[in-house]
Amino acid sequence: MPSSHSITPAQRLDSFHFIDRVVSAFTPSQSWTTAALLCTALLLSQSTPALATASSKRGLIDITTLSNSIADNAVIVGAGSDITWYYNYGPSQTAALASNKNLSFVPMLWSDANSGKFYSTVESQIKGGANIQAVLGFNEPDNCYGNTGGSCMQPSDAAAVWKSQIEPLKKAYGLQLGMPAVTSSQGGIDWLSRWYTACAGGCNPDFMTIHVYSDFSGVASWIGQMNATYPNITGGTWVTEFALEQQPLNATQAYFNMTLEYFDRLDYIKKYAYFGSFRSSVSNVGPNVAMMNSAGKLTDIGSWYMGDNATGVLPDVMTATTGSGSSSTPVTGAATGLQVSSGVLAVAAAVMGWLYI
Repeated sequence: MPSSHSITPAQRLDSFHFIDRVVSAFTPSQSWTTAALLCTALLLSQSTPALATASSKRGLIDITTLSNSIADNAVIVGAGSDITWYYNYGPSQTAALASNKNLSFVPMLWSDANSGKFYSTVESQIKGGANIQAVLGFNEPDNCYGNTGGSCMQPSDAAAVWKSQIEPLKKAYGLQLGMPAVTSSQGGIDWLSRWYTACAGGCNPDFMTIHVYSDFSGVASWIGQMNATYPNITGGTWVTEFALEQQPLNATQAYFNMTLEYFDRLDYIKKYAYFGSFRSSVSNVGPNVAMMNSAGKLTDIGSWYMGDNATGVLPDVMTATTGSGSSSTPVTGAATGLQVSSGVLAVAAAVMGWLYI
């Protein structure tokens, strides 16, 4: 809901810088949640209606296993789109996107399975003229919980594969290397600690890679904690998966706009890719996250992500019907959105008073 306060653009920019200062000032042993909640309340207290914004940081997560991915991606990266790069969880370009020279492809070594050809696969694409400037390390190697997308690797195995298949790409071709993208948990930090130990100085990622699925306070908290834990990563931060799962539409849209504006304001956030490049009817993180409805039409979030204006298209889910065919049911998300306690808002008001003195 728009605030009754009148906040100038300069004050809003100051508030984002303030958030960054607060979160980065907390050490890993202190309360990240306290800092992040304070920052969230500050933003909510001065929220403004969503506007289309432009950013060269935005990337596409190409989920090639989805049946409509080729047609949907053509819309998302079409003329006028803000999308400048993409990845597909694999080492090779997506054929339908390879001819788009405005897109940089970022190969990923997903796990140690069949990893022996990663270096040569990336090398052959570079020699063939592919626009490749960076590569991503392993996908949630600490995640061993069933069918949830983790590559489930032992840190020692990951270290050996990194040194043979990823590290040499920096020396040979000057590629930027992305740290393994662990889950946003203490288990993720523990895995990275054991990985660095196993690497024995032989693994040198250039930028941090973040996966985070939580509200805005959790996003700010996790990024701050990771940056404080690994201050020697000087190439910035890429947020390669983020979304607010299974929430009402109004809360999801508020989170989306707030988080993107936060990322766009911070210089050290170099790239980000929203986990929503699919139709609402196939989403495994809730239909309201999706950039398209079940018919492949851009939702507000999809259009905003491309740098355009709202479409008014609602996410929907496909429901079975008797006889042949199916029907779609709009997901309005009319339930209450972000809930913030009066105590937190009071803290935010005090902070705003201090900030704007």
